[in-house]
Amino acid sequence: MSRAVTETVTAVLDGLMGRMKPIRGGDRQANAALHRMVQTLLRVDPCIQDYYERRTREGKTRREIVRCRKH
Repeated sequence: MSRAVTETVTAVLDGLMGRMKPIRGGDRQANAALHRMVQTLLRVDPCIQDYYERRTREGKTRREIVRCRKH
């Protein structure tokens, strides 16, 4: 999803998890719209809700799940 708004990410080393972190200097309006879109999908889309449940069982937090959906 974020490719449409060209959100920039960088690699982050935080303990054992290798993940991508968004760079904060991006387009705030586009990022806010992307965030609202993900939050709405989590509420209404059964496919995304299944994805959320699966990732929760894997031990991911809500914040990590939303980050995954935005990228």
